[in-house]
Amino acid sequence: MDRQRHSREMRTARFNILAIGSRRSPTRLVAEERSYWSDLEERVVGLVFRDKVDNDYGWGLLARDRVGRFRWVDGDVSLKSEHYATNGLRDRIARVAEQGNYDMLGDQGDETNYPTNLLELPAGTDPQKLHSSFKILLDTPGRAPSRAVLREIGPWLALSDPHFVREFQFTQFDQRLWELYLWAALRELVPRIRAE
Repeated sequence: MDRQRHSREMRTARFNILAIGSRRSPTRLVAEERSYWSDLEERVVGLVFRDKVDNDYGWGLLARDRVGRFRWVDGDVSLKSEHYATNGLRDRIARVAEQGNYDMLGDQGDETNYPTNLLELPAGTDPQKLHSSFKILLDTPGRAPSRAVLREIGPWLALSDPHFVREFQFTQFDQRLWELYLWAALRELVPRIRAE
C-alpha cells in the first residue's frame, strides 16, 4: 500500500493525448484497455488491459524517449485478474519513482536527432509575420490545452515536407492544422476500421 502512493489513476482522454503515437493499429484488436495510471508528475504513464484472445490481463509502462515521445518500456502479461495487473503496474511505477531514473528508462536507442516542435519559433521571428490564427494559438491563455496536444504530436511527426512547420506558423495554418487532424484521426480510426 505504501508504494501505491506514488501513482494515481488518469482519465482516458489525458492518457490518449500523452500516448497519441504509441499505439500500433492491431493493439485494439487484441486488447481492451481497462484503466490508465501515472506517477504523480506524469513522467511515466501506464495502462491495464484485458487480452481479448486469452481473457487474461496485463499492464504496460510508457516513458518518454530522448525526443519526448511516450513509448513502451516495460510490461507484464498473462495475469489472472485486473486487480493483479493494476497492482503490478502501480508497483512498477513506484519503483521508477523511487529510483528517479526517468531519462534512462525511456531511452530507446532509435530516436531521431531532434523532435519536431510545432510551437517553437525560429530565432529572430517578427511576431507580426505569424499567421493570425497561429498567434491566437500561441498567445491566448484559453488555448493552453491545444498547445499541450501539439507538444505531444510534434515529436511523433517524421516530416517529409521541410516547410511544414514554417507554413503552419506563417502562411498555411488552416491547411497544416487539417493535416495534423487527419494524422491523429487516422491513428485513432485505423484499428477500429480493421476490427469491423
